[in-house]
Amino acid sequence: MVLRLVSVLVLLGLSAACGSYGDGPPETSEDSEKPMSTVPPPSRTPGKSPTPPTDQTMPLTVRGTVERPADCVELVTDVSRFVLVGEGVDELSAGAEVEVQGLPNPGRVTTCNGIVLRVREIRVR
Repeated sequence: MVLRLVSVLVLLGLSAACGSYGDGPPETSEDSEKPMSTVPPPSRTPGKSPTPPTDQTMPLTVRGTVERPADCVELVTDVSRFVLVGEGVDELSAGAEVEVQGLPNPGRVTTCNGIVLRVREIRVR
């Protein structure tokens, strides 16, 4: 029994002395601090800061035909429909071909059909 206990202790001592089963040297504290990836971090062009987002709406120029359903003044284009609001809109006749410059206001609620366009300038074509 004593012989068996001694051989177990010897085997445990040898396995502790050998370390892990890997081929390389045991890991040191320096190795554990190195990053796992060799991909460099993204870089920025020196002197250029990123452009911040803006909530400013740019003016829009559209051409189309005026329609006047009910109390609405709408401009129908090849790709969309706009509800015209602002100065000069009430003078427009149904069927008029116009070019309008204005600021879109898609958040404005209306009973008309289309994107609300606050008119800055109207040109009859």
